[in-house]
Amino acid sequence: MSSSSAGTFQETPSDIFYEILLHSKVKELSFFWITCRQVSRSFKDAVEHVFITKHLNKTWIRTDAGRSPCDPLPCFFKKPTFALGIWHSSEHGKVFLASEFKFSRLDPADPSRAIFKYDECHEDFREELARRLRQMLKKGPSLERPRVMIQVRRSANDIMLPEFQSNFDPGTNLFEISFDWKGMYSHFFREQKEVGRRMHEWVESSKGEVTALGQGGGDGPGGGLESFARVMRMFENNNDGIRKIIRSERIRRNVLENEGRVVSGQDDAGYKRVKEEEHAIGWEDPYSDEDENDDDDERDAESEGDWETVDESSDDDEDHS
Repeated sequence: MSSSSAGTFQETPSDIFYEILLHSKVKELSFFWITCRQVSRSFKDAVEHVFITKHLNKTWIRTDAGRSPCDPLPCFFKKPTFALGIWHSSEHGKVFLASEFKFSRLDPADPSRAIFKYDECHEDFREELARRLRQMLKKGPSLERPRVMIQVRRSANDIMLPEFQSNFDPGTNLFEISFDWKGMYSHFFREQKEVGRRMHEWVESSKGEVTALGQGGGDGPGGGLESFARVMRMFENNNDGIRKIIRSERIRRNVLENEGRVVSGQDDAGYKRVKEEEHAIGWEDPYSDEDENDDDDERDAESEGDWETVDESSDDDEDHS
């Protein structure tokens, strides 16, 4: 008599989850990445497949080697594509060098690595751009003074890029960087989630103060609006303070764990750049992070490499940012 398999748990195939998640229009990507991937192995595979299909091509990497305070931002970029400095060219005069890397493909030999490329540099500027990028990134992006900005749809931060590699060849117009894309998203969304958690704690602990502040405007003309404005300023100031603290904690932790050094984590100039980037993103069209032909993204993803999950040493089970 054969034993019955009734009651034996059989996990739902990841491709079924994928089809459901692909059309779910989930906007809370931190919840999607951090929480949903923990449901099961199949669910984890499906979430990562969705990110390959829909979100990697909505992720940009921008470089910033720092500017003099008197240097204006490049006026010909609609977003703050941070300058690699000003180059005084004998032929072209003052040139603002900048780079914005866009997703190109997954590494065929290692699908845990995403390759981003920048191919819009004028041929007259490629040698100088490559020189400055090599100088800036020869040891990888700085952990103590982050100057590489990551935009994921309509959010931005300067978190670390795990397993970072670069290849700059001006002769062939090859400007590519690569990194562990799953680790990058884990760093990105974990910090975003922690900001939300601490803000929730602050709101819960400050309800009385917020209520009193909201009622302090009186019944006169503009009283209600003034009260609302005070509450919003209070909320904004606390959110700003929490984000700054969490960023400093991340800098201290990353430098200690990766370089064995103790640093303060204070980087006001870098935090200001993060705020400027997020402010610029906020002016975009509310639906600019969704393609009208998103249904075609699945077919496009087939050329980007194998989506199947591989074991990764930088999985988000560890609490690092």
